[in-house]
Amino acid sequence: MRTGEEQCVVFSRVTRVCKNDNGGSPRVLERYWTSFLKARLNCSVPGDSFFYFDILQSLTNVLQINQRPAVVGVFTTQDNSIPGSAVCAFYMDDIESVFNGKFKEQRTSDSSWTPVPEEQVPRPRPGTCTGDGPAVDYKSSVQFPDEMLMFIKSYPLMDEAVPSVNHRPCFIRTSSR
Repeated sequence: MRTGEEQCVVFSRVTRVCKNDNGGSPRVLERYWTSFLKARLNCSVPGDSFFYFDILQSLTNVLQINQRPAVVGVFTTQDNSIPGSAVCAFYMDDIESVFNGKFKEQRTSDSSWTPVPEEQVPRPRPGTCTGDGPAVDYKSSVQFPDEMLMFIKSYPLMDEAVPSVNHRPCFIRTSSR
């Protein structure tokens, strides 16, 4: 149901781009990153119905939590929600794991978001850095196959969200943002 004004829903995300990304070929993604991936940061209170803190306000540099590299962020609720703030932490290896997971697609504007079937993901894997792993033979991102570049242009969003440490906020404050 619409109320006359469109509501804008915001999700905080983390992105990854390779340092050596020079953009795509003259045919696809020229002067645009070829390794750009994005994933949602899940700062929520678990339960029968999750309560989300979706709007990232601030983020630390990488620090150590339980001897693991992590970042800590302050999040708030959506403007059309109950006012609230939360502090969530995210392990860097959990972020990396999500970037190595499945891609997300929406086939039509009114269909649900679903994972891209693995057999549709080209090789080398989209988001891979040149000279590394399966892309070791590529010296520059402009050499990547058009199929890979078209895929990353269409599907930069990862299917899974990055879970917060302990799957819940470290701190919550209600009635204020």
